[in-house]
Amino acid sequence: SDFLKLDKVSEQPGNSLVLTMDQDLQEVAYKAFDRNDKIGFRRGSVIAMKANGEILAFANSPSYDPNLFSLGISNKVWNKLINDKYKPLRNRAIQDYYAPGSTFKPLVALFALQEKIIAEFTQVDAPGLLRFGRRNYHDHSRGGQGLITVKTAIEKSSNVFFYKMGIALGVEKIYNYGKLFNLGTRTGIDIPNENAGLLPSKKWKEKRFKEPWQPGEDLSLAIGQGFTLSTLLQMVSAYNTIGQEGLVYKPYIVKSVIDYNNNVVESFGPEIIRDIKEDENYNISKKNFNIVKRCMKAVIQGEHGTARWYKLKNVTMAGKTGTAQVR
Repeated sequence: SDFLKLDKVSEQPGNSLVLTMDQDLQEVAYKAFDRNDKIGFRRGSVIAMKANGEILAFANSPSYDPNLFSLGISNKVWNKLINDKYKPLRNRAIQDYYAPGSTFKPLVALFALQEKIIAEFTQVDAPGLLRFGRRNYHDHSRGGQGLITVKTAIEKSSNVFFYKMGIALGVEKIYNYGKLFNLGTRTGIDIPNENAGLLPSKKWKEKRFKEPWQPGEDLSLAIGQGFTLSTLLQMVSAYNTIGQEGLVYKPYIVKSVIDYNNNVVESFGPEIIRDIKEDENYNISKKNFNIVKRCMKAVIQGEHGTARWYKLKNVTMAGKTGTAQVR
């Protein structure tokens, strides 16, 4: 029939993508998962991103060889991939979400500084536990930290200090500030199937569970536990925003599209989504961003920093360790 008649079309080469990825860095990132012990590869993700949102390395483990799909994959290999309990086909860096744990604390510190709950040198008593309601909320150090400033609280990762920040801020302020950092929303990276994670609010809980937010939940929220869930890329974006003093860059992995003659069909570059310093209701000052950056520097460079063993001789780093309860 006429319906089955197809016009003959000569083959034409398609366009190619030029990625932002650094091949050497990507290889190093992937090999870092190999512990070379009886357990073998770690499970997780690594993202390295330039300050302008350009992705240099993006590795998931366990992973798979994409060349298996180039000429048609066998049923045996396909079944092995989809039935693997460690899910190598998942893009963990943007699809899997976890409680951020103590990596959430620098953000809460920013919110508390901006709300004038604390200043850079305000001393807050951080004992080994905090009694709130009918429950004891423990610090990771049984003896507590004593009177400490925000710098020491981040350097030593004091839970009780941040429990107090959670009480003072409340869920709604944490939610409204957090949204500006792309927490609980997709970053917009040019890869499909990105997950939005979750930043809870009173309205969300009432809709989801048909019950009100409890004051004790502010404490868990302030240390990155409770309902809070984030992807690796969201935390990379949030930390980059701290480093850039409020500029939120859209992460991207495609630099350009070129045709078979190497002519550029379309090009892509850095894109600033917002400047938090200029937000009408929940702006954060450059001064407060710089305070938190100094605090995060102490995590690695400080004498009592929780990541001091990663310190390098000729490189100054800033960051935050984090351990969360995962079910």
